[in-house]
Amino acid sequence: MSYVDRGRQPLDYWLDPQLGSANPESPTALRIMAANHGQRQGTVGVLWVLAVAGVLGGAVLLIAGAAGGGTAVLVAGLALGALAAGLRARWSRHPLRTKLPAVTRAPQTMAAAWALWGGAGAVIAVLALVAVLRQPGFEPTPGSVAALAAAIVVPLAVLAAVLFIPAYRNEHAREDFRALLARRPDLRAGLEQMAAEWSDPRWPFGPL
Repeated sequence: MSYVDRGRQPLDYWLDPQLGSANPESPTALRIMAANHGQRQGTVGVLWVLAVAGVLGGAVLLIAGAAGGGTAVLVAGLALGALAAGLRARWSRHPLRTKLPAVTRAPQTMAAAWALWGGAGAVIAVLALVAVLRQPGFEPTPGSVAALAAAIVVPLAVLAAVLFIPAYRNEHAREDFRALLARRPDLRAGLEQMAAEWSDPRWPFGPL
């Protein structure tokens, strides 16, 4: 018997992990909501990392005497932080989105993120190494070695955040959604009402 044929069931029925494991890839309203929640969490996480990187990078540039570039990077970091806070607040108020998640090029699994990070990271490391070593008058002093390390480590760290945070959130979207419902009795009450009234012909309400 398909999920559609089971008719309307209480929320606890659809949240049963054993029921969800029977056919984990078929689309349901609960799975779409969980996927949207995971995608939003990943977006906010990446924005926060970029914001922190921008603020710290801008501060370092200002200390180093690069006032123009440092100010621009610092302002960009603060703007990204404000955007992350705004999106988090907005999505926290309206977390139950039943439209299909937006198409994204972000890796959907940690394995894919590791593969992309390894390949792109090697290219970034080589380009940074070549760019620093080709500077006129380069001498392997402690300061220049530290600059070379920063030129490699910082882009790799930012790339890791951009790849790993969305991938992790996607892989654990259903677990995170369960945790969200445990923290938000108001959302659970809303889902219980949706489960009792669900009639969308595109897909059944559950399972998760």
